[in-house]
Amino acid sequence: MIQTTKGVVFGDFNTHNIGTIDAASFRTAISGMTAASLQKGIQGVFDENVAILNVDLKKGVTIPALFGIQGDIEINPLNGFIEAGVDATPATFHAISDIMIAVADELRYARKINKLEALKASWGQQ
Repeated sequence: MIQTTKGVVFGDFNTHNIGTIDAASFRTAISGMTAASLQKGIQGVFDENVAILNVDLKKGVTIPALFGIQGDIEINPLNGFIEAGVDATPATFHAISDIMIAVADELRYARKINKLEALKASWGQQ
């Protein structure tokens, strides 16, 4: 059970499973590796890391302010995924807007560069 109080997350993950690797469709070039042995190895690493996370969660993990998001953060573990909600200030939405505009500008620039490279390549072929 995970709970949050004023931006600090407490609790533990008592159920954690990587799922099942289908032995019928599993293929590998690594000698001696089976679907079961790979699954066991991955699950072991996962178990170790969840144990470390649970130690931290018992003490409480403070979530830092990011893009103006601060205060209460709600986290709800559901079947197969985690749902989260945050309190956000108006500055949060301005920061997100700035990021989205910068990404769009960068993508436009990259497209222009790609078009120029294609144009240069076509000139070289004539």
